[in-house]
Amino acid sequence: MLSICVHLTVSGMLLTLIGDPYISDGGFAALKIHPASYLSLIAGGATLLSVLTRRPPALLVLWTLRELLIGFALLLFTIIYEIIFTGIGNPIVLIDTFLPAYTLAFSLSCASTNTLRRLSVLLYCGFALNAAIALVENITRAHLITPMLDGHIAYESENEFRSLALYDHPLTGSMVSLIGFIMGFRIHRYFVRLTYQLLLFGALIAFGGRVALFTALIIVAWLPGRKAAVSLLQRKTSLVTVLLTSVFIAAAVLIGGVMAIESGLGARLRNHFYWDPSAQVRMAQWEILGHLDLEQWLVGCARPDLLRQVNMLFLTYGVEVIENFWLLMFISLGVLGFPFFIAGFVALLVSCWRKSNYHGRMMIVLVMLVASTSNSLGRKSPLLVLMVAALSVLSRHAPLGQSDNAKQVHA
Repeated sequence: MLSICVHLTVSGMLLTLIGDPYISDGGFAALKIHPASYLSLIAGGATLLSVLTRRPPALLVLWTLRELLIGFALLLFTIIYEIIFTGIGNPIVLIDTFLPAYTLAFSLSCASTNTLRRLSVLLYCGFALNAAIALVENITRAHLITPMLDGHIAYESENEFRSLALYDHPLTGSMVSLIGFIMGFRIHRYFVRLTYQLLLFGALIAFGGRVALFTALIIVAWLPGRKAAVSLLQRKTSLVTVLLTSVFIAAAVLIGGVMAIESGLGARLRNHFYWDPSAQVRMAQWEILGHLDLEQWLVGCARPDLLRQVNMLFLTYGVEVIENFWLLMFISLGVLGFPFFIAGFVALLVSCWRKSNYHGRMMIVLVMLVASTSNSLGRKSPLLVLMVAALSVLSRHAPLGQSDNAKQVHA
């Protein structure tokens, strides 16, 4: 719970402002790991110790979580592989972004129903707080925490303003808001759910993440459309009612989105609605594959060499960073190490998929699609941890760690 709370409130920008070299190059390696990541690792270790000391033996619990444990082992192998072949610079992302997600998934798989209920309240409050801050920032055109990088204000130009809230990057805020938006379908009270999701939808516009916003629009159209289609096939409603409802929903979403964007809530969406230079850069980043030598293709590219290659792309194509995290991981691990990363990551997603309900599985697919368009998982980010926490709340199974009385009630 403390780890999730810190992930939602303490960003890399805040750590930089207090003098922690979390974002900048150089400095003590231990300070390159987020405090919440340490808390997640401690929680995972404490949970494992609790499971191993249970009576009867915990083999059944460990067997039930076999995909997660296999994924964790493969991730550890990948980290060791990177340290051996490419140095200690590249594994920081795996240690700070991916490793806490595995340990937290293990802890939450063994959590009680009451713990998951409290976790859901914490997530709802954290998502809503950040969304409210993002809207206030967009209205006032001022950041609560000024995003300073190399002495300059980041994520902002003269004609555009992108909210940041308590996150480390506008795209992180946009994707986490998408997670919170999908998680909102779990709220049973209609007006509470509507208010909450409208707040998160406004935050999506304020953060300026185009792919995440369009994904939320697809969700808004898909879920009522799916329900209406089922009702039509079961002859519980008429075709005219379905068509009128669809037109009303489409018109409401379109009018609301246009009004929000034209009112200045999403300047970046208005100026770069579909295609802009950043989208062109995402295509040009693949040119880096042609600059790798044989050794880098096989075992991966060390961080100094990677920065040198990116600098060459910047001079030619304007590429400042490798935004596709699949491409970044392949460059860092090479042909020999990349399959182990893929296998371990897929094992984590399979473990989450097995215990998730319909909305949870939809979250996995959509978040992975959106993450593949940016570097949200190719940098130090709380995105994966927060997604795992939200999926645990959306679990369709009784938690493994619930008490005997709770098991009897569930049975």
